[in-house]
Amino acid sequence: MYSMKSFYQRKAYYFTISDIEKTIEVKNSFFLLENKVVLPNHLSYYLTSNSVLDQKYGHLTRNGNISPSFSIYLFGYQGFVKDKITFSSFEETKILRLRQYHKIKGKSVDMENIQKYHLETNKNRKLFYQEWREE
Repeated sequence: MYSMKSFYQRKAYYFTISDIEKTIEVKNSFFLLENKVVLPNHLSYYLTSNSVLDQKYGHLTRNGNISPSFSIYLFGYQGFVKDKITFSSFEETKILRLRQYHKIKGKSVDMENIQKYHLETNKNRKLFYQEWREE
């Protein structure tokens, strides 16, 4: 895991997640490619936080923290949100924290409405925890 690697080696790593290419690339502090993961092509994804066109950029600090934190929504075959994975870290632990949630009830959310839904459930955590279960 690159979070631990960056912490123990005291090196920063940079990542790019591409919606269109469905890839995750990890580069070292010299921006040389270290690892490339190809995501399943038959699924649709939505990245939260700031992204440029279809790509999400971020980095793992020398302390192992991820910046910025973000989430990925995974859509099922019918085009509705099924799962959510959050990526965050905490200054005191210096370890990347992944949380996976499964949508258990509430309205069906498609790609057209996901951004509005994400903002709504980030503000209304009670609604989020009613509609999602942590796996």
